Amino acid sequence: MRLREWKYVEGTFTYGQRIGVGEILRNDDLTEYQRLAECWKELYGWPARLMPPKMRVARLNRMLDGIKYWVELEAQTLKYDPTPEQERAGIKNMFAQVGHMGTVKALAEKFGKDPDIVLGWEWAKVYGILHADLKEYEYEQRYTRIMSNKRH
Repeated sequence: MRLREWKYVEGTFTYGQRIGVGEILRNDDLTEYQRLAECWKELYGWPARLMPPKMRVARLNRMLDGIKYWVELEAQTLKYDPTPEQERAGIKNMFAQVGHMGTVKALAEKFGKDPDIVLGWEWAKVYGILHADLKEYEYEQRYTRIMSNKRH
């Protein structure tokens, strides 16, 4: 999905583009150059080689800075370790089978939207929702443990 030019400072790349970039970066069949070229096409919608070299380098650097920013932020703030019960129930296997569609589906249901609409949302918006949901979940888990201990 290439709705418009990506500008990481403004947070205007979409959730669909974020998923696409993640899949490209994890693709071990591509060389580093191919990954960079594919990320460019995912975010900008056209090949980088169509632009003058000096401008291309500046935009490539901005793109890489943006990807690095989001990867580091996500790693720090969206990290979630499944509970032992979730592990026994097979949460990792479920994610391997449904991938990002589980999150897309959950957001679509939560907000009464078609999943394609959710994929077009700005990543910064989706990130904010996921971060808030994670913090609320963590709080509810702590609160439940406190209340359970209080009864004993």
